[in-house]
Order: sequence, then C-alpha cells, then structure tokens
Amino acid sequence: MKHKILCLLISLLTFSTGYVTVGFLHFRHKDLPAITPAQNQASANRNNFPKLKRDYYAHLKLEHQVVLKAWLKDKSWLRPAIEQEDSVFKDDLKLIRQGIGKVVNQYYSVGDFNRDGREDFAVLLADGRYIEDGFALAVFNGTFKANQSPAYYEEKFDYITNSYLVFNRTVNHHLYLGVFESDWYCMTLIPKGRGYTYRDCFE
Repeated sequence: MKHKILCLLISLLTFSTGYVTVGFLHFRHKDLPAITPAQNQASANRNNFPKLKRDYYAHLKLEHQVVLKAWLKDKSWLRPAIEQEDSVFKDDLKLIRQGIGKVVNQYYSVGDFNRDGREDFAVLLADGRYIEDGFALAVFNGTFKANQSPAYYEEKFDYITNSYLVFNRTVNHHLYLGVFESDWYCMTLIPKGRGYTYRDCFE
C-alpha cells in the first residue's frame, strides 16, 4: 500500500523547484465560520492539541524559531506543523524523503520569496481550535526581528496531513501551497508591496 502511495505521489511530481519536482493543483479554502476574539481567548486554555512533550520548532532555523515563538506567544491554539505528528506519511517519513527530496520539509520553506535579496521563511501552523486538521499559513520577510508580525497570514485551511509548502527556485521564484494527491487545492503567493497576494495555481 505504501509503495502504491509513493508511486502515485511521484507521478504527481512534475513541476521543477530546484530541490524537488512537485505537481501544483487547484486551491480552495475550507468553509469554516469566523472565530471571534472571545473564542480565541478561550482557545488559549482549551484546544485540541494532544499533551505531548515535543519540540515543534526543531526543524526551523534558530533565527526563525525566535521570530515565530515571539509571534505565537499569545496564540496557544497555533503551533508549527511537523512531519512526525501531522503528516499523512508520519509512520514512514522515508516516503517524504524519497518522494519530495532530502532537503525539503513538508511544512516549512525558506527562500527569497519577495526578491529583495533577503531570506524569508514560511510555515504551516496546526490550529487546535478545530477538531479536524485545519491549519494556517504564515510568511515572514527578512531581516528578522523578535517582535515581527507575518507579511502574510491566512487561516481556515484544510488537510494539514497532505498539505505542503515549496518555493520554486528555478522558474518564477514563487512560494506554493498545495496538497498531495489532489486535483483542486493549490495557491501561489505573489509579492505585493511589503506583503503578498495569492492566486489559484490554474489562473
């Protein structure tokens, strides 16, 4: 079964990124109700995360850890997604490495996303307010500061287990969010001013 999944995954990997080839497909938001500030506060003490002693920041560069930890300090319902816990391939991480490359992380991407000559980073964040596998996307532009807010933030996405981030380093230098084994879920982030805008991959 795992071999079949890997073969299907590799068959979708058709777009060159410099590190890995990935098939990018159509994007769609999850239709979830808006969350009020009061609900956010309640979530600080009650969320759906298991009580595990795990370092959710270990896969990030140290300077990125500092920025993200500071921003998430009062957002306990969010945490960095990690392959060992959130990925559909968590029981056999070799499938991720064989399918999308040894130096690519499913939930973390680094590169010059806005073409200003500085390194930026993006992370997918598991959202404990939802019983299902909802998540958020946060993009931070360099140069980094401890009190920095994301240049782009969006939540109420679905399918954290199958979702991935990848930066195309060889063609148009854009950041992509997509889903493995899907034909309807993909978005491209385009630099706009100090932030980003998005468009569906097929637009």
